Amino acid sequence: NEVVDVFKLTDDRNWDLYNYVRQKINLEVIYTTDSFDSCNIGVKNATIYISIKNPSIESFTHELLHIYFKLKGVNIVDYFKICVGESVDLQFLFDTELIEHICNVLVHKKMLPIYLSMGFNIEGFLTDYSISKCTKKQILSLKKYHSLLPKTKVEFFRLFVGNFFAMKCCPNERLIMKFFMMS
Repeated sequence: NEVVDVFKLTDDRNWDLYNYVRQKINLEVIYTTDSFDSCNIGVKNATIYISIKNPSIESFTHELLHIYFKLKGVNIVDYFKICVGESVDLQFLFDTELIEHICNVLVHKKMLPIYLSMGFNIEGFLTDYSISKCTKKQILSLKKYHSLLPKTKVEFFRLFVGNFFAMKCCPNERLIMKFFMMS
């Protein structure tokens, strides 16, 4: 994997954050062929994966903020897993993918004010900012799942809860209003 020239992804808005993260943890920034950026955070090391298709300072800052929050002790995923692990029923309903999705969008709610205070525009915070988090087609799919067999109700639950948290944490007010105005 090709190492990213971070100077192309930093400016006066995110330079202090980048240096803070770099001082606290071994940071590697590499390109990925994925269409979205992501990060992997360990105890001593963190890797930010930058999409080679669309590298941006906004997405890089977003990933830096994920690492920043983890360094500050905000670890919602582990806490959520502990809570779910205490109940067999919850373990059945909440798979790892759903837990990670919920926790990711919850952390986004905490990250956004910092991102905006750094001088970035809200539209650059999420790569899927302009994509609806719950469409009429998804609502119809939820209704379909609900009427099926009990085994499928788990899938209904996961789809519903995942969409609910995505909508609740979506920073795009126009999409939220559009959803509530759906007929």
